[in-house]
Amino acid sequence: MLNGASLTALRNRVHAEARQRPGKPELIYLFGQTQENESSVLNAALDFHAPIAIAGHGSLSGYRGFNAWKEELMRRGITEDRIVGIEGSIVTINGKEMINTLSEMVAVAAYAKARGIRRVVGVAPEWHILRAFIGAATVAERDYPELKLYPYFGRQLRWDEGAVHSQGTLTGKRTDFIFAETVRIYEYHAKGDLMDPEKVIEYMDRRGA
Repeated sequence: MLNGASLTALRNRVHAEARQRPGKPELIYLFGQTQENESSVLNAALDFHAPIAIAGHGSLSGYRGFNAWKEELMRRGITEDRIVGIEGSIVTINGKEMINTLSEMVAVAAYAKARGIRRVVGVAPEWHILRAFIGAATVAERDYPELKLYPYFGRQLRWDEGAVHSQGTLTGKRTDFIFAETVRIYEYHAKGDLMDPEKVIEYMDRRGA
């Protein structure tokens, strides 16, 4: 069973790290977001000089697709040669094709491992960053233990504004997503998709700064 106190400790640490820009990243990955929330991660890409990676497929699960996001990034001044499309994040669940946070990270880890990339920053909005990082660390430990992952907050969006989140399955104010994301962490941990918070903390300790 997931330990709530350990999850709180992990949340505090992830949020503390996510407020600071990590040094010398080799790749920045923007976790897919719905259109209402995408500006959070797209704008945060401007904080970095490393290549910017996004899911490399078309519109799916609320994500508008590689071409739409590439255009948005270029409109913000990021040059085309810095934008990377990562394939392999589409999965089939109950006969339906989709992408999710975990499948995105499986694709990112495979991409990084194939190219010897070891320092990757994952960018997500504040309400999404904890689950995204737990999933990322879970995948890294399993698929590419040498990978050093760092969380980074997307730009702040209005908390009292209505939006859609999580493959378009959650609607409400962004403040509502905090509780919904916590519920998902418990659910996915119970299914065995996410490792224990204590293990994520151990991963962060081994990873270092």
